Amino acid sequence: MSNAIQLLESLGEDAELQSLDPVALETVMRARGIDSEVRTAILARDFVALGALLGASGNVVCGVFPGREDEPSPDQEDDDEQKDSPDRDSTPAQG
Repeated sequence: MSNAIQLLESLGEDAELQSLDPVALETVMRARGIDSEVRTAILARDFVALGALLGASGNVVCGVFPGREDEPSPDQEDDDEQKDSPDRDSTPAQG
C-alpha cells in the first residue's frame, strides 16, 4: 500500500509522470510493485475504488459560515474594549 501512496505522491509532483500514456503508466506501476487492483483503479481514474483499496476514510469538509450582520465579530469586540479602556500614554504628565 505504501508503494501506491508513494506513486500517487510522485504523480502529483512530477508533470512527466502525469502526462504518461496508460501503457507507460502501467509499466511504471508494475516496476514499483503496485497491486493489479490498484493499477486498474488508477488507470480508470476510479477514485472511489482507489480509496476503498487503500483504506481511505470518508471525505472531510471544512466550512466557515459568516456571522449575522447584527452580531459583532470577536475581533470587533476586542477593538471596542481597547477603545473603551483609558490609554496610558494619553494621561497628562503631572509635576
